This record gives sequence, C-alpha cells and structure tokens, in this order.
Amino acid sequence: MAEKRRADPVRACRRAAPATNIVAMKGTTLIGYRYEERGDLLRIHSANRLLQALLLLLLLACIGLPLLLRGELAGRSGGDMVVALLALIALPALGVACAWYFPVRETLELERAGRRVQRCRRNLFGGRARVEEAFALEDGDRLQLRRTGAASAPVRLWLLGRDGGAHRLSFETVAVRPGTAMTDAWLRRIAAHLRLELPGEIVGLPPLQPQEARARPALSASAATTPGTRRDEADAIAPGIRAVLALLGCFLAAFEATQAFALLRAVFTGTLYASFWRGRIQVHHWDGQPASFLLQASVGLAEILVVGVLAWGCLRLALAGRLR
Repeated sequence: MAEKRRADPVRACRRAAPATNIVAMKGTTLIGYRYEERGDLLRIHSANRLLQALLLLLLLACIGLPLLLRGELAGRSGGDMVVALLALIALPALGVACAWYFPVRETLELERAGRRVQRCRRNLFGGRARVEEAFALEDGDRLQLRRTGAASAPVRLWLLGRDGGAHRLSFETVAVRPGTAMTDAWLRRIAAHLRLELPGEIVGLPPLQPQEARARPALSASAATTPGTRRDEADAIAPGIRAVLALLGCFLAAFEATQAFALLRAVFTGTLYASFWRGRIQVHHWDGQPASFLLQASVGLAEILVVGVLAWGCLRLALAGRLR
C-alpha cells in the first residue's frame, strides 16, 4: 500500500506556471501564506519576510565586516596574521553558505486531478530546490493537527492515510496557530481543495525516541529508495557546508594554537599578555600580581579548551561529511 503513495520526484519542485488565479498573501505583513491556483492545481507558498530579511542582513554583514576590518592586518605577522586572514575569509564564506543552503522559501503543491501532493523548499534566492516529500492521494485520507512532546511544542498539520502513513503538510518557516485568522484560512483552503473535512482538536503525541525519530522519514519516502538510503541522505552534509566547516575549523585551530603558545610562554616567563582586538595590551606578572596572573591564565586555558572542542567538531564534520 505504501508503494502506491509514492510519486515521481522528477516532476517535483518545478517552477510555477502562469496562474489563472493568484490570491494575495494572507497573514501579517511579515509572515503569512501566498496562494496560487490554476484549475485543479493549488500552490501555497510560505512568506516569512522577517526571516528572509534577517538572513539577507547576515549575508551583508559577513561580507561587509571583513572590508571594514582589513586595516587590522597592518602590523601583524606570524600566527596572528594567519588567524586574521582565516577570519576574513571565513566570514564571507559563512554568510554565503547560510544564504545558499538555508531553505526559507517553502511550497506546498496540491494537484487534485492527478491526486498528487508535494512539498519542496528553496533558498533565499529561489535556487537549490529540494523535494521534501511527494506522494499520491488516496480515498480515506484525513487531516489532523498534531503536537509532539510538551505543550509548548509546535503544531503540525498531517495528512493521514488508511495504511497508517503520515505526511506533513505544514511549513517550517510559518507557525501553525489554530484559532488565528491566518491559520484558519490556510486550513480551510487545503481542506476545500482536497475535499476533506477540517481537522479537529490538536492531538498530543509523546516525544519520539532517537531510534524512532531516525526511522520516521522512511514511512513517508518520496522516492523509491530504501530506508537506509533515506537516512544516509538526511545525515549527509552538502559539499559547500563541508568547505565552510573546514575553513572555520582551520581558523579556530590556528587561533587555539596562538593562544596555547602565548599561555605556555607566560608559564615559563612569569609574564602574561592579555590583548584585545582593538584594545590595549594588559601585562600581568607572577611576581607582583599572582592572583591576577592565575585568573587570566585560567581564563586563557578555558578558552583554549572550548575553542579546541569547536575546532575538532568543525574539522570532524568536514572530513566525515555526515552528521552522525
């Protein structure tokens, strides 16, 4: 029965054709839904302008900040120069990676004539389209609002089939809030187009165990792949993200090395130099200020340990290419 619900992913996430009826965004000025109807085909687009603006500001800041701080390279040499160069390169790469790989545009496509539903996501620029789920409609389907875990957990809209399969219809970028005008209009539009009854009260489910959470995507596979293949694809890290993680790991490792060398030199000489990016250098002597020396040395050691763990985590993910 599960095989009948799978749809061809090649048709998925295609760009919208000219619509005969486009309804303006429903919701607040910043967050809401945009409906696009063409006969038996209904496309619902998420519109989270606040999230898109924040992501765009992050991109501009990561690109502009190195241009403002490039003057700090003057007078630096050795390890400090390497750390500064890696920082100036890592910031733009981080901003571009976030803008390219973070999916902030979501689309739910409901085709009544072809009895097909698909949900896809795109990045800030409308590229890197990816099908999250595609399946076929069947008789006996019904809508249900679910909350998994605590009462503060987000509410999701699911399409339940007779075979026990569950397919999520709600978006990640727009919260489902039953009782509000925006959510109620969205639910009525989906139910009317699919000719289904409106969902009732919210159904609370217990939190998923780690093993069950990893196995769940296989129940709603959108392509003819094995459960193991689906889990491997979900855990895989994109090449661009791996490159940024490798760059961040190298930057953190170089920074940790310079800090460790400075702390080691302070232990042997009895003089600790504490410097800031644009501040003056503070000197702490073991002979005259033992308490201050120990405090600054302890802070430096904790900083080295924290930065080391972060550097190892970034490099491990970059080399392994997997989350688990």
